[in-house]
Amino acid sequence: MGGPRLDIQNSEQRLKILLLEGRRLERESLASMLEANGMDVVGAHGDAPSFLADARQAEADVAVVDIYLEDSGGDGLLVLRALSGAAPSTRVVVLSALHVPDTVERAYQLGACACLHKLDADCASLILALRAASRGERVADCRAFEDVLRRLPARAPPPQPLAALTSRERDVLACLASGADNLKIAAILDIAESTVRAHVSSLYQKLGRESRTELAIFARDVGVRPRLQ
Repeated sequence: MGGPRLDIQNSEQRLKILLLEGRRLERESLASMLEANGMDVVGAHGDAPSFLADARQAEADVAVVDIYLEDSGGDGLLVLRALSGAAPSTRVVVLSALHVPDTVERAYQLGACACLHKLDADCASLILALRAASRGERVADCRAFEDVLRRLPARAPPPQPLAALTSRERDVLACLASGADNLKIAAILDIAESTVRAHVSSLYQKLGRESRTELAIFARDVGVRPRLQ
């Protein structure tokens, strides 16, 4: 799918893309093409373990996943299942070398936003699929995959990122966004430091983040205003 820069909405926001493609030449070609078209490739991998390890840190907007990988026994569905836990906010575009409707249907059920067939997709369709996926839209690029998509139930709207948090957890998140440590947060909110630690642990679990820095970045990305005192 490599190729020159295309005339497709390159003024849009630069998406962060993570690649899992088993063939090195295709992987490098994909990365070059996407970079040339205004996207940031934050990682390009040929095997599932390194891809999943990077996914936890990369905070990619969209992952492009080759569904048939030798290192996963040809079952990229295992990768999709693992990715949903490693990076739940990352959307997925699946690449398939075969027309296998059952596999494609399962990929959509596991959260894929788009399934593209390698023999039918071109650079333009991939870029458009990535843009659509970043908005949570489902797309398919060939008749067999479109038939699968029509059979799927309508997708529920994505949950609001802060919906699962209590009001106190939101307060703690706002303090974390300002860079405050636990002692400072306890003083700001007039609660015990042990209570702050409990709230931070809950935030890690609910938001799928592993460090205070990640929580602060998340807070910034969803528009939480830092709380200072």
